[in-house]
Amino acid sequence: MESGKIRLNILAVNFPEIRHPEIRAVIEMSDHCIAFTSLDNSYSSMIKIFPDYIILYLEAPMLFGDSSLERLKSVADKLRIPLAVIEASEHKNEYSFKVNSHASELITSPFGKNFFFRYIDSLIRILSSKCGIRLNSDPAMMINSMLTGLISSRRLDVNTVPELDSLNRQSFNEERRKLEARLWSALEEKRFRLYYQPVMSLEQDRISGFEALIRLVGEDGMILSPDKFIPVAEESSLIAPLGLWIIEEACRQISSWKKKFILESSLRVNVNISPRQFIFPDLTKNIFTLTEKYSIDPDDMGFEITESALMGDMESANISLLEFKSRNFMLYMDDFGTGYSSLSYLMHFPVNIIKIDQSFVKWMHIDDQSEILVKSIINLAHNLGLKVVAEGTDDESHIALLKSFGCDYAQGYYFSKPLSSDDAETFMNKYFRKK
Repeated sequence: MESGKIRLNILAVNFPEIRHPEIRAVIEMSDHCIAFTSLDNSYSSMIKIFPDYIILYLEAPMLFGDSSLERLKSVADKLRIPLAVIEASEHKNEYSFKVNSHASELITSPFGKNFFFRYIDSLIRILSSKCGIRLNSDPAMMINSMLTGLISSRRLDVNTVPELDSLNRQSFNEERRKLEARLWSALEEKRFRLYYQPVMSLEQDRISGFEALIRLVGEDGMILSPDKFIPVAEESSLIAPLGLWIIEEACRQISSWKKKFILESSLRVNVNISPRQFIFPDLTKNIFTLTEKYSIDPDDMGFEITESALMGDMESANISLLEFKSRNFMLYMDDFGTGYSSLSYLMHFPVNIIKIDQSFVKWMHIDDQSEILVKSIINLAHNLGLKVVAEGTDDESHIALLKSFGCDYAQGYYFSKPLSSDDAETFMNKYFRKK
């Protein structure tokens, strides 16, 4: 690979090796990472490798309402992955135009090696003004230039490290890819763990549930907090299986505790839904499959979301939230007050409980403005028929103030740090009898 070039993941969909070896050979001339897949397997391949670019080859007569194609282009659009669609037909049809709305380019022509060169040349000419591409007569060089110029703005390495030159950026990309690979290995090797931080009822002075928090056991045996790996997971396709693992592990733990303890009052375990998870169309279906598998009732589990989850794709997020609501699961708005439009989200999304961000709670016993804000948020929530959890309660004075404000629940180090499942069970012994 040339010095300074960034190595990208490219997914080439529906390029049969037997029928079109010359086309595959041209694509393989690129010095990027190429993965070939069938149309039927394209969705799972895309979720697995999270490509930077997709080239899709369609043969006529393709395919009115094909579910694999629908899913591929829908998720590619939500992930903002450039999708080039090449149709080998002399006659455009209705489906071509439908695909075109989600494609970077659509070409209709008899397909062959020479045509592929012309296609790449024409596509680069179209995109060159946007990407700053220098045209080159070598097809492989043109493919490299096109793909390098189309690095999506969604990628962390381009978005947040602008000071890196191309060589350092290449190294940065490689390090991120290695970390992604290690995270996939950790999932396969079952080195992720859930820790549980108690959520306490201030009215009853007893535990009401836990928030499930993910941790990673490093190769050296040290426990890593989520800020070390979640940002990378969320920028890759790992967040989908990892998110479902979190929910299944929480379901398994809830089921175990229900068998061990006599729960005179409800004990709800809350799990966080990453903003990235809302782009996957089967999110709620997969979650409900798990809750049914472990006989989880709505009182057993709640789901926490942040404003960023609602901002990314409001329609998809709201549909998912309404599906949770239809099953009577409690919905929490996490980190309330840190975003610029928290109040509007309370109006438009079906949340039941808000969690006041710890940045307000932490200083309220010594800062008048923080105290006024916390009290006002609690009154507002109650007037809207919502419950309130105060995060970051680390001091006895916090608890006294929150009780005087009528706050419903509190969570923080005053009660307990996040606990392993065994330690969480010991904590429960203070409040529940075993069977």
